[in-house]
Amino acid sequence: MVNQGNVGPTLAQRFNKDDYKKRLMDTFGPASPYEPKLGRQPTREDLPIDGPWRNGSIKEFIKNYQEGKEKTGKEKDAQADGHSKVAPIVALYAGRPELRTVVEDIVRVTQDDNTPVEYAIAGALLLEEYILNGGGSSAVEKLLSMDISDTVKEQVKIALAAKDKPFRAATKEFGSSCSLPGSFICSIQSIGGANGNYVDTMRQALTSGGDNCSRNMLLGACLGAQHGVDGIPEDWIKKMSRQDVVELANQLVAARCS
Repeated sequence: MVNQGNVGPTLAQRFNKDDYKKRLMDTFGPASPYEPKLGRQPTREDLPIDGPWRNGSIKEFIKNYQEGKEKTGKEKDAQADGHSKVAPIVALYAGRPELRTVVEDIVRVTQDDNTPVEYAIAGALLLEEYILNGGGSSAVEKLLSMDISDTVKEQVKIALAAKDKPFRAATKEFGSSCSLPGSFICSIQSIGGANGNYVDTMRQALTSGGDNCSRNMLLGACLGAQHGVDGIPEDWIKKMSRQDVVELANQLVAARCS
């Protein structure tokens, strides 16, 4: 995902969109474990699916990539998928003016839609604030003075007003799917209402039901930045399917610092 490039005096590597597209295709394409076992795309009647699952934006990306299109992202896809891409980009570009542009580039690879781009940029700026200046409710409040769209700011205000609600009640109120803005509001509400404990906060958010993946990507990244790897239980790390993730994270930091 990163290539050598001259993008700054202290940053020896940069995001490479073409390489990223190829890796997405290798990971989710026809030769991957994500190829449907049914011999066709599953329908709602086939649910639940036993095994890996491709969401709508990945399906559209594969189709467009195979057709050789330059624009591979799905249009009119207001889902919170972009939050799954924020953490490594912020780790590489925090404090640098390129951050906003790179976040947009990586989101549009699978979602060519202004809505997920706007919310992913807001999530990236929030995580950047956690990394550079520390976290907590004050970090969320700073979003209101940042250069993000007025629409997103209104959702931040809604989330802050609800920060003292139990996570499950907030999820029920704002929506448990990965659709925007509901997923973003739930993420910000849980971040703003976090009690400072990584384990307890993540458990409450995880058990709030629905599509907890997208919203907890942003929550986990922010709390992880606040507490560091020592704040994550060792047995949680041992249960991950990718045991090389810590080494990959170290490589990312080395790329930034070289």
